[in-house]
Amino acid sequence: MNRNRTPMIITAAIVFGVGAALAYFSGFYIDWLWFKSVGFTDVWSTVLLTKVQLFLIVGLLTSAIISSNIYIAYKRRPLYVPTSIEVNGVERLRAQIEPIRRLVFAGIVAALTYFAGSSGMVFWQQWLLFRNSTSFGVKDPQFGLDVSFFAFKLPLYQALIGWAISTLILAVLASAFVHYMYGGIRTQVQTERTTVAARVQISILLGLVVLLKAVAYWFDRYALALKEGRLITGLTYSDVNALLPAKAILSAIAVVCALLFFANIVRRSWLLPAAGTALLAISSVLIAGIYPGAIQQFQVKPSESSKEAPYIQRNIDATRAAYDINGVDFKDYNATISTTAGQLAKDAATIANIRLMDPSVLSATFRQLQQIKQYYAFSDSLDIDRYTVNGVSRDAVVAVRELNIEGNPSRNWINDHLVYTHGFGFVAAYGNTVDADGKPNFLVGDLPPTKGLGEFQPRVYFGENVPNYSIIGGKSDTPVEFDYPDDSSANGQKNYTYTGAGGVPVGSLLNKLLFAIRYGEQRIILSNLINSESKILFNREPRERVAKVAPWLSLDGDPYPAIVDGKIKWIIDGYTTSSGYPYARSTSLTEATQDALTTTASAIRVQSNSDVNYIRNSVKATVDAYDGTVTLYQWDEKDPVLKTWMKAFPNTVTPKSKMSKQLLEHVRYPEDMFRIQRDILSSYHVDSAAAFYGGQDFWRVPRDPSTFGANAGSQPPYYMTLQMPGAEKPSFSLTTPFVPRGGRENLSAFAAVNSNAGPDYGKITVLQLPRSTNIAGPSQVASNFEAKPEVANTLSLLRQGGADVVLGSLLTLPVGNGLLYVQPVYVRATSNTAAYPLLQKVLVSFGDVIGFDSSLKGALDQVFGGNSGTASGSTTASGSTTTNKAADLATALQNARQAIADGQTALAKGDFAAYGRAQDRLKDAIAAAIAAQSRK
Repeated sequence: MNRNRTPMIITAAIVFGVGAALAYFSGFYIDWLWFKSVGFTDVWSTVLLTKVQLFLIVGLLTSAIISSNIYIAYKRRPLYVPTSIEVNGVERLRAQIEPIRRLVFAGIVAALTYFAGSSGMVFWQQWLLFRNSTSFGVKDPQFGLDVSFFAFKLPLYQALIGWAISTLILAVLASAFVHYMYGGIRTQVQTERTTVAARVQISILLGLVVLLKAVAYWFDRYALALKEGRLITGLTYSDVNALLPAKAILSAIAVVCALLFFANIVRRSWLLPAAGTALLAISSVLIAGIYPGAIQQFQVKPSESSKEAPYIQRNIDATRAAYDINGVDFKDYNATISTTAGQLAKDAATIANIRLMDPSVLSATFRQLQQIKQYYAFSDSLDIDRYTVNGVSRDAVVAVRELNIEGNPSRNWINDHLVYTHGFGFVAAYGNTVDADGKPNFLVGDLPPTKGLGEFQPRVYFGENVPNYSIIGGKSDTPVEFDYPDDSSANGQKNYTYTGAGGVPVGSLLNKLLFAIRYGEQRIILSNLINSESKILFNREPRERVAKVAPWLSLDGDPYPAIVDGKIKWIIDGYTTSSGYPYARSTSLTEATQDALTTTASAIRVQSNSDVNYIRNSVKATVDAYDGTVTLYQWDEKDPVLKTWMKAFPNTVTPKSKMSKQLLEHVRYPEDMFRIQRDILSSYHVDSAAAFYGGQDFWRVPRDPSTFGANAGSQPPYYMTLQMPGAEKPSFSLTTPFVPRGGRENLSAFAAVNSNAGPDYGKITVLQLPRSTNIAGPSQVASNFEAKPEVANTLSLLRQGGADVVLGSLLTLPVGNGLLYVQPVYVRATSNTAAYPLLQKVLVSFGDVIGFDSSLKGALDQVFGGNSGTASGSTTASGSTTTNKAADLATALQNARQAIADGQTALAKGDFAAYGRAQDRLKDAIAAAIAAQSRK
């Protein structure tokens, strides 16, 4: 029976081994297929080969050093082992190991190679940066070295030193153990406790360890330029005058100590090496610890501001350069709090573009008005962009109608992965207009989509809410994929067959088998709906796709969609970062980018928990929503970090000149970049060391008034079109206010960064308010709103009777020689689960005066003596801006014509549901045209 079982056991083991190997290596092959489908196989091969090289080099070298010392210790063992050591368990251990000595040795070699090699692979990015280093053209003020040394080379030098020391220490321990086990080290005898071979080998190894420690001390001098201190980053007075020389002295002492260990090769006493080691330890405490501390306590502290001034200035200059804020335009802004009639006459362009449609509030409104079916969905936080409509640039709240598999009432494998494969449509609403009921005015919407922005490919196979995988395409007489609901069709829907270039072929038996293993689904092999021309889509989230083809980038947390050249494209901002810019303050990406929006909106990804002290928005990436094409554009053409990565991954980044005109029109300044910069600006807007040391002028980002409590998040930055004081024309900008650090909530400054592609893109302008002026900050304004009896009573009434009040974002605008606050007020029924927020009121504040009306113009007129001066440029809660009167009228008439045409088409098809929707749109368009025409 045992003989009969043996072939079965062998067969089972072979089958298990083949299956495990197939499952393991299938991941590499599937990864390669994916990279091939997006045209980035060079990235896959470069990363893989670099990791393999590091695995072999580090693994084999570590194994060779340690195992060779084990072998030498064994070969130099004494032939006769005294019986005095047999009393312990060493003899028993030696007796057990000796029969399998070769096997144990081979196991040690294999284990060392695997674990050391795996650890070495982690440093693939540092290795590529080291090999392809690009000069910054900026020298460190202390050592005179180019910044590239600290950013690209020092990290690898430190890693190599650490690896070498740890490897030699392991070699010391391993060889000492072998010597002890075979009698080369005898702890129980009074004299000659080590054999000559043991003493020589261990002395050499320890000497090398101490010699490497000397090298480590020397490189520690450079690392001081990156040290995070209590006051600043980089070298301080005590570092330069005490710690820096101490490191050099310790390095010399370590060299002497190493020579003493090497001298022990010919001596028979460990006295001198022990004395040298004690000297090194005592010196490190005295010279590198107590002495710098004494300098700090008795020389620096009594006059710290003057002693540290040169080093604080280094920190200020380096930090501003590292975070790209050294070109910020600071302007004194003597804001007034008084109001007079006509005060906003010169700010008509800004007032006309005040955004009343809040992307963080309108998701529910979009769902109810534009979701159409339960298997569609919108993100919980919408996006802001701008489009040119009839020659006028208009801010718009935009979103993509994505597929929501969870909302499909008929869930099964075929429906989830072969039928419901994509979303459909792009939805955009004007940022500053609503209809008579407070609903958004949609520029593009419905199914199939209206033509407000021209013809475009509406199908969304790649988005933020897509199935894990979908199998599409293939030859079939009848299309299988659900396209969109259509009442004129016999089955109430349009079907479709994917024709795009995206996806990985899944028609072959091998690929079917591999993907069946990957997803644990046998129907991938068995289904007759999958044929030789079928493709599988996976890794479909835009941010995920860019992260795979550019693993060296940090990505903005909020990709946004745009219609570009007749396609829906996701635009993702990419950052190159470093933690090696000398003297620049380090910041946590997670902490610096957190605010009230990122902590509540699930669609916005939080940055990784890593510390950096250099960042550039160096790449603009796009992902085609239809075929998944990923394109990386070189946005910052001067960034040395990007140039270094472009050397490591040639031909992966497309020149900026290849960006189309339409794509440039939708580029915007990234939110996470601005969040980081404003965090740095809150301290580093001061330009003198004395002011920085005092810290009295430091700012902070105010708490978001829409969240309550002591733990309320910071106010997020807001996109809006505005004309800054002194600017020649309005620009699409990202803005933020600042308040003093230390508890007060009055306004200290207002910052805006230009988001329009062009020579002024990325230019940050900061309006600094006089310290003597008491301008209310956002939190104070929000409190003032609620404290005004008229406002409080109205809001209280609105909150009664089954309704809830939703306060939109509190916008800050520098107009009328002061600061204007605007906050939209939405009302949502609570008794109806299908209810959604509708704009009903607008709150306005300027100085100490508050306006509250159903229209922005009405609220502004209340504040500015009955006439704000915006009679030809006002935004209402029930109509559009009169500055854009011609544009709104033309848009309304265009929408009316399109609605009539769509209605006639639907009527001809007998699609009465579509005809009804077209009639509703026609009514809205006529009402909008009448409202635009009636404005004065």
